[in-house]
Amino acid sequence: MSTEIDFNEIFNNSYDFIARNEDLFYKTFYEVFINSCPQVKMAFKHTDMVKQNEMVRESFGYMICFFVTKVADEHLIKLAKDHKDKFHVDSELYTVFVNSVLAALEKIYPRYNNECAVAWRITMAPGIEFMKHIYDVE
Repeated sequence: MSTEIDFNEIFNNSYDFIARNEDLFYKTFYEVFINSCPQVKMAFKHTDMVKQNEMVRESFGYMICFFVTKVADEHLIKLAKDHKDKFHVDSELYTVFVNSVLAALEKIYPRYNNECAVAWRITMAPGIEFMKHIYDVE
């Protein structure tokens, strides 16, 4: 008898929870993320957080779409380019970002567990790798 873990289902359930509790999730996420390190805190010092929340909601959508299709659309390409050229985001900050997402989920999602964390890492990994490396080679 084999045991299976459906990471798509686990991710989808947690993402549905976020969709029903967006304000709480994004508030919690940014509290964790902004306080995660001085570099992030400085980067968000003068940020319009209402606009930023909308942008990160869209970014999650791009990342999920990329996970499913492995096609980088114009929005994901622009996001990657802006993070490199405009915002000067270091590669290690993507790990901080993912860890902050997971920490926020852990705080608010009642069914959060290790499998949920793995489901999010699996889903976010292709987009994160794209963001970190697409413009490294010129």
